[in-house]
Amino acid sequence: MLERLFALRAATSVAAMAMLALSLPAAGSATSTWASLSASNFFADDVYDEVGYGVSLISSVHGSTNAADLNGEFPFSGLNSAAAPQTMTVSASAAATATLGQLGMSTRLSIKTPYYNAGNPAFVNEDGVHAGGSPDVLGIFGYAEFKDDVVINSALPITTLRVSVSLKGSITYSDSFGGATQPSGVVYSGINISSFGLDGNSCIDCGFVMVNGPGVFDQIHSFDVPVSASSTAILGFDFATLTSFDLRRSYDELADYTVAADFSRGVQIVSIQGLDSAGQLVALNSVIGSDGTAYQISAVPEVSEAALFASGLLALACMKRRRSGPALKAD
Repeated sequence: MLERLFALRAATSVAAMAMLALSLPAAGSATSTWASLSASNFFADDVYDEVGYGVSLISSVHGSTNAADLNGEFPFSGLNSAAAPQTMTVSASAAATATLGQLGMSTRLSIKTPYYNAGNPAFVNEDGVHAGGSPDVLGIFGYAEFKDDVVINSALPITTLRVSVSLKGSITYSDSFGGATQPSGVVYSGINISSFGLDGNSCIDCGFVMVNGPGVFDQIHSFDVPVSASSTAILGFDFATLTSFDLRRSYDELADYTVAADFSRGVQIVSIQGLDSAGQLVALNSVIGSDGTAYQISAVPEVSEAALFASGLLALACMKRRRSGPALKAD
């Protein structure tokens, strides 16, 4: 999972991000959180004669219920590009929260005096971890999800729940030069959101969101969640953030670099609508979770209400026209 994420250059692939989803119980309601700092190296795979990868979880926290926090500082020593001994310090923090209907995440990754020399031994490869080696890529990863088996009560049969969620947060970059825009290809920072299908697995076809930083985000996204013939569905989302430094790229070996993603308000359900097999809106009476949670639903205007609203607009337009009076003709 995480290994492939780094091998494919950290979250530029929708398929790779989808593999991050952690399995939760298929029935009932559940939340899960996870945070980790990892180092990886790329190497030639002798068996398949192609490029492989190795990864080591330097520090990892898996929250058993609804919160995970990771904090740490880790040194690496090796030869810099001038073949002189140098120490690089990595500072990382991550906080993930998950409750039914809302997910939050904050991650921060800093490196001080980064270095890279292809002649250094790998920190991790197919043989394991080598404490005196140097990594190619460093990354901080945060993950949160919730799942809830819901029962739907609707005026007519429906096949889909259209779930709208808000995404609020920011990704910022800074360095010791006072820069605010990260160098392309050197630093990656982004987030993804996906929902679940009836089998409880991540459902890319139901909708998928990926955004990259730096930037400020205040968005609404919609996902189409399948509904079973018995009017049940799995309502839930997974929310992942990843920031990585590719040390093989051009860094100033005397500089400091920091990327922070603050999505503490993160992802929140703001409305739920019902759709029939023809894609038409159907009025929902309720969407109830396994623990009795009543989710926010969106009302569908009755036909008579819509007609009354339209006629009201027409009447206002006519009144405005009458008050303006006839146009004066020029002599």
